[in-house]
Amino acid sequence: MSNLINMFAIAYETGLIIKFILLILSVICAIGLVICVMLTPSTSSGLGAISGSSESFYSKNKSKSAESRRKMWTIIFAVLLCVCMVLFFVFGITTAAQ
Repeated sequence: MSNLINMFAIAYETGLIIKFILLILSVICAIGLVICVMLTPSTSSGLGAISGSSESFYSKNKSKSAESRRKMWTIIFAVLLCVCMVLFFVFGITTAAQ
């Protein structure tokens, strides 16, 4: 009987450790997501469309690689944040059931 209690205690502590790690990862992903979104430039031309902008084809395509990398990192951080939160609540339900 005491082995069973010890096993549940270890499982409960392991669940708490995993929840703590997932919480830290979700905070890191949230901060990364906010930074990526804040660094992403606006795609609308704004008032430049009225007076005519001075961007050439080369200058528009020059930033595509950096812009596409920021977009990729934004998607990665968003997906990781969602996965961490789902796992966090799954472990929360399983540790509460014990």
